Amino acid sequence: MNSYGYIILNALHLDENKEIDGMTEVGIPATRLFIDKAGISNSGERSSYKKLVKKLHSGDVLYVNSLAGLGSSLDEIQKQWRTLITESGVDIVVLDLPILDTRTKKDATSKELIVDLVCDLLAYVYKYQSSTRKKRQNDGIALARKRGVVFGRPTKDLPSNFSELVELYKSRQITIEKLIKLCGMSKSSVYRNMSKFDFGRKADKDK
Repeated sequence: MNSYGYIILNALHLDENKEIDGMTEVGIPATRLFIDKAGISNSGERSSYKKLVKKLHSGDVLYVNSLAGLGSSLDEIQKQWRTLITESGVDIVVLDLPILDTRTKKDATSKELIVDLVCDLLAYVYKYQSSTRKKRQNDGIALARKRGVVFGRPTKDLPSNFSELVELYKSRQITIEKLIKLCGMSKSSVYRNMSKFDFGRKADKDK
C-alpha cells in the first residue's frame, strides 16, 4: 500500500509551496507527489493526474489538496470518485475537507454514499464558488494585463544530471533541500519536474 498526493494549481495560484508542504506533512514523498498547473487555456489536460491514475493500485491512498483535484466540474468529481473507489479500490482523502476521508469506511457502498451526500450539499456552493472564482480570475487577469503584467514564468532548463540527482535523493544520500539547491530551482519547480519523470516501480517503494 502506497500513499500518493495530487495537487492542482490554478493560473493565479500564489502559494505553491504551501500546498506542497501540506502533502509533506501527511507523509507524501516527492517521488509520489504529482502536480498539474491549470493554465488559462489548458485546464483540461491534467497530464500528471493521468500518469498518477495509472500507478494507483487497490489499497493505495490518494491525497488531493481539494475537490478540484478530481475534476473541474461536479459531474467529473463524482465520476472520478466512484471510478477510483469501485474499480481501483483506492481510498481518497481531501485535505481541505476532512469529512471526505474514505479510510474510515469499510466498504465501497459507504464510500460512494459519502460523496453522494456531501456533493449534494456542496453542489450549490461549488457552482457558486466556481463562477465567482472565474469572474475574479478574469477580472484579475484583465487588470494585470492593463498594468503590463506578462503571465507565466520563464522556462528554466533542467540540470543535465537531474535524474542522477533525484536518484541520490531517493537513496537518501542527499536531502530534498540539497536537491533543490543543486538544481538551482524553486521547490515547486523541482517537485513539478519530478512528477513528470517516470522513475519506474523503484520510486513507488521509496518511503
